[in-house]
Amino acid sequence: MGARPVRRSVDDARYGGVLRGARDQFAAYHRRSGVDDGRQGRCGAVASLVAPATPADVARRTAVGGPAYRRGCGSADRACVRPYAPRAAISDRDWRRTRAADGGDSDAHRHPDHGDAPAGALTGHRLPRAGERHGARRADRNLRHAACRRIRDLPGPAARGLRRLRLHAADACHLRLTGHRPTQEAARMIVAAVLCLVLLPVAAAVATWTLGLRRRAGPLCVAVSVVMLLAAFALFVRVQDRGPQSAFGDWVYVDSLGVLVLTLITIVGVCGALNSQPYIAHDLARGELRPQDETRYYALFLAFMATMAAVPVVNNLGVMWVAIEATTVVSVLLVSIYRTGRSLEAAWKYLVLGSVGIALALFGTMMTYYAASATIGESASALNWTELRAASVRLDPDVMRLAFIFVLVGYGTKVGLAPMHTWLPDAHSQAPSPISGLLSGVLLNCALYAVLRFRVLTIDAVGGSYADHLLIGFGLFSVALAVPFLLVQHDIKRMLG
Repeated sequence: MGARPVRRSVDDARYGGVLRGARDQFAAYHRRSGVDDGRQGRCGAVASLVAPATPADVARRTAVGGPAYRRGCGSADRACVRPYAPRAAISDRDWRRTRAADGGDSDAHRHPDHGDAPAGALTGHRLPRAGERHGARRADRNLRHAACRRIRDLPGPAARGLRRLRLHAADACHLRLTGHRPTQEAARMIVAAVLCLVLLPVAAAVATWTLGLRRRAGPLCVAVSVVMLLAAFALFVRVQDRGPQSAFGDWVYVDSLGVLVLTLITIVGVCGALNSQPYIAHDLARGELRPQDETRYYALFLAFMATMAAVPVVNNLGVMWVAIEATTVVSVLLVSIYRTGRSLEAAWKYLVLGSVGIALALFGTMMTYYAASATIGESASALNWTELRAASVRLDPDVMRLAFIFVLVGYGTKVGLAPMHTWLPDAHSQAPSPISGLLSGVLLNCALYAVLRFRVLTIDAVGGSYADHLLIGFGLFSVALAVPFLLVQHDIKRMLG
């Protein structure tokens, strides 16, 4: 079946009487020259003003990349291109008459060539995407595409005098939903927030310790804590609006639970930083602290904030274990900052019990990796929370049962679950009050956050309520053991522990 000729009528009102006469004058000449009028398109009058070409010229013009092809013809069946003429140049009556002459088809210039697939309907009133034809919607015939020329211009009525208005439609690769930033910009925002939460306090702690910024250490600590709080709020809004966020090649992952713990850390951290200045000044005045201890205190405070902020933002459970271990080392130094006999005893008890507990948690983490390696494979990503969550139902249930017991006992030591809680009252009572608030309000929650991560994996792998029964059992035992001591204890800081 031959190619369908694209016929385009010429509107008399558009081209005037001169072209009308030229069309009638040279019609016989075209027939004698063997040029099919059906191939002239809507601009046959304009093409008739040109002398007939030789077969070589026709082949050159209609070839791919030739003059006719570059102007938009794209086929040997088209001898020329319909010239651009805005619809506003003619009346509505003449426009309707032109459509009737074309058989009612105003989109004749959009018919496919021979062998090409026909164009389907545009998808739901939107801009064309990659691979789609540029064309206005039927409801928006008065709009024009800025990138279109010649045959792709869509004539339409101008709205309220805006006849020259053209809408600039971007390419599909640059399109994005309204109100959503590009992916790269969102990733940069997450990276900046994580840097403010982890690296900024570490850098400030190193600068305070090495440079001896004694008088400026307090204001610097408050400023860094406020920046961390703002970064946590930014992440909170981002996660609540867009869902979980990741960065640094999936090494950083923040979801709703993580951003909640992170926001709590920064809020308590700002309160502790604000309270630290008058508290440390009072201890210096009483002689309980030496002048060099002030610089040491603020440096350790910032390092403590950085290690706790790293716990809910890391994706790898092994790196999370390292962050929790770092919180133990830094908090032990803060508990013993007064260097008295009782403070050193409390710090030593905290270090021993905390180290034993963190070792058990490491063993549980290694068992989780063993269960994941059979499903995910032996790689660094086998301990990523996102990978483990996706493959949790395929983990070995027997291994995960034993792993959760080790994790619960290990991290439960940091949480303060009985009977591994004996370090808490001494550490809380001997640490400075701002640090005591961070221990009870934030550090315990970081360890509980780690337990909850493993709880989800255990429930998916084992099924039922195995993990919940263990948590409820340890919790009830801790409450039952703490109630008698609360009745006879009068030290508020020990009661918090």
